[in-house]
Amino acid sequence: MRKEKLEILVLTSIASVMILFVLNYLLMGDYIFVSVVKWLLFLGMPVIVAVHYSDYTIFKGTLTLEPVNFNRDTNTLVITFLPLLGIMLAFLGLEHLIDLDIIENNLVTYYRLSRGNFILYGLYMVFVNSLLEEFFFRGFIFLNLRKLGYPRLAYVLSAGLFSLYHLDLIIHWFSPGIVLLSLLGIFLGGLIFAYLDTLTDGLSEGLAAHVLADLMLLAIAGINFF
Repeated sequence: MRKEKLEILVLTSIASVMILFVLNYLLMGDYIFVSVVKWLLFLGMPVIVAVHYSDYTIFKGTLTLEPVNFNRDTNTLVITFLPLLGIMLAFLGLEHLIDLDIIENNLVTYYRLSRGNFILYGLYMVFVNSLLEEFFFRGFIFLNLRKLGYPRLAYVLSAGLFSLYHLDLIIHWFSPGIVLLSLLGIFLGGLIFAYLDTLTDGLSEGLAAHVLADLMLLAIAGINFF
């Protein structure tokens, strides 16, 4: 049963991300439809697995959002802010290699982003979309694989799929070299979010770091968009 659960978790996780990747490639320009499919996959797959095994402990930790503990040791706080700092330093160091006009055109064309809906879209991405991503990548994949006794696989698979999930976006923004650096950064970010979630066996700590990172991305996008 343990091996079967492992196989199901791995296969459903990979299948969900690959379906999204293919849809994004084929339907570039229909962000709303792809987003609906993402919600169905990221919420539906965990439910299907839970119902299949009649085991709803699969949601233990996945639905846990305890208040973030800001009194943790200094090292943990530094780790929480690392993704934010990494994004800021990467942008400052590589700005001259990035064509911001391409990114802006992609945001306007694909996401239908405008000055009128920028704040609303930003709030959705930072506080809603990040929660969905944490639920699926860290809750469903990481915490459950770790609970099954495969911690290394949990880290690598959750962070690897998290990177692949973002590839269809950044591949339209950057040169191949910057894309590879971005994938590495996203992978490391996924590892950090996962590690932070081990502190409470829930999503609150990793989600806090994720939200901070997305806020930095939103700030960079806002400065250049306006």
